[in-house]
Amino acid sequence: MMGYHPLIDSALVVLFAIIIIGFTPASSRLRTFSLPLLGFLAWNCISKCPLYIARSSWASSVGGYTLTSFLHFVDVAVLSQ
Repeated sequence: MMGYHPLIDSALVVLFAIIIIGFTPASSRLRTFSLPLLGFLAWNCISKCPLYIARSSWASSVGGYTLTSFLHFVDVAVLSQ
């Protein structure tokens, strides 16, 4: 049994980033405390993409998009505030 698809992780990273940035004030601690969760989801997606997606170009595209979304969250929510 393989578990759930890494596209779910990718969608959750994007969805949580949108919700946290859009609905919390810039000084909210929730932005900092959500980093481990989003980091875990991004790592899980990147590590599982080659197993679930047969074409390596698609797997790397999904992993790259997820990592870019995570790094954008770090920039906007934590570093820039």
